[in-house]
Amino acid sequence: MNKYFINLTNGIEYLKDHSNLDYSFIRIQSTHCEQKLWNRVIEELDYNFLMSLALGYNCIVIDYGSRTKSKSGSRAQWQGIAFIKYILYKRWFKKDVDIYLGPLKLSDHFSEVYKTKITKANKKKLDYFKKFLFTDELKIECMGGFTDKDGKNDFYKEVLKERTYNDRVCDIS
Repeated sequence: MNKYFINLTNGIEYLKDHSNLDYSFIRIQSTHCEQKLWNRVIEELDYNFLMSLALGYNCIVIDYGSRTKSKSGSRAQWQGIAFIKYILYKRWFKKDVDIYLGPLKLSDHFSEVYKTKITKANKKKLDYFKKFLFTDELKIECMGGFTDKDGKNDFYKEVLKERTYNDRVCDIS
């Protein structure tokens, strides 16, 4: 079963054309990935997302990257999700997995980050979910693409307003 997670903010654009999607919100900040603030990525990682992964759901993270800033989509997806996968495999399954971005091997860097930078509090946060594991693999996919709406908060607010109105109308009938 799929669980959809809309990454704030640019992922909201997906809702414009997919009004029947059942989703939750998540915030994996591209800025945290760019600045290598890996503890912040874990600190802000959503509990529903972690529980869904532990229970074996296929978690689909939807986000859009700025066309002007990236040629490979959202940094939250290509770098943040890669980091999250590495850390969770290490923490939950005691497995070292190879993570690549094209020919670049990221797992060596993530291994060093895990050993030297991840706080005990963040490891404890992730460990909490080990008791609920119903799977021996993580199922995380990314969807989305590119946007020219980056930073246009009025656009995202309008999409949410329209979506919220439609949901309320459906609930009344």
